[in-house]
Amino acid sequence: MTSLILELVTIGLLIATICYAYILNRRIQLIHSNRDELGSLLNGFTLSLSRAESSVEALRTSGFDAIATLKASLEEAHAIRDDLQFLVDRGEDIANQLENGIRKKRDSNNVKPFSQHLGSALPDNTVDIKDYVNNEGDDQVISDMKKKLIGRLRTLK
Repeated sequence: MTSLILELVTIGLLIATICYAYILNRRIQLIHSNRDELGSLLNGFTLSLSRAESSVEALRTSGFDAIATLKASLEEAHAIRDDLQFLVDRGEDIANQLENGIRKKRDSNNVKPFSQHLGSALPDNTVDIKDYVNNEGDDQVISDMKKKLIGRLRTLK
């Protein structure tokens, strides 16, 4: 009887092993059937990786080129800034020299500043512009003012 029980247990284990082998065989067949798809997927992934690597390298190269260009432009801008600063300083020095020269000339000749000459070129305060406009028109006012201005400018020479 023990041998019968032992044989029944062995038969049960053999049936379980056959079922497990059948399930395992189906899964292996499924993997083999999908192997071609997996291969094409891996090839596509490899191609995408190589494209990404080349893109990263191109970006790195263009980045270094852009940095070099920016450095050159920055150095040129600094040089131009320094030149402009020199020109501005030189212009200020020349303007100060001219101003001092004019001031000395005025002081030595007792010449009135130009703004004082302009005041005398305008019509006399005793004459009202409204009188000119009412009596003789706008053209007369302008021509009288021009005559006085030209006369004052001739005295400046």
